[in-house]
Amino acid sequence: MALDHMCAAADARHRGVRASLAAVSELLPTIAGDGPPAPELLARFEDLAVFLERHCTREEQLLWPAFAALAEAARRQQPRPPLPFPTMLHPVRLMESEHTQLRARLDHLRDLTVELALPVDAVDRWRKVRDGLATLTAAVADHERYEDEVLYPEALEVERRLG
Repeated sequence: MALDHMCAAADARHRGVRASLAAVSELLPTIAGDGPPAPELLARFEDLAVFLERHCTREEQLLWPAFAALAEAARRQQPRPPLPFPTMLHPVRLMESEHTQLRARLDHLRDLTVELALPVDAVDRWRKVRDGLATLTAAVADHERYEDEVLYPEALEVERRLG
């Protein structure tokens, strides 16, 4: 698959991540008054949401256009086009580092929601939040796996071939 088509596949994963993020965001107000873990969970989720949105936006606005330019140069059998980066390695490694940070943030959120002693009337609300976080975690993991194992290596290889 061509690099620019791979970016479209990554973009579809971003839409899935954002949809999962929005779903959890809608659930969180239902637990706001449910005791001590709720305020920390809300604050940590807000931190995650801001970080994740910035991460996806940087990929979409900086990496995808650069990858598309590399793909076009490869199709035309031209040398590496001028890009905002001397090499794609640094921005790719930065995004991979952010993927690790995303995992850590999601793990912390999960830890805040497990094995809580909750009032009976709160259990169902928290279960929905946990399920939403699990769906979000899976979407982020799919996004990360695709980019780290498929898209980024291909982009670096195309750049290497272009010289």
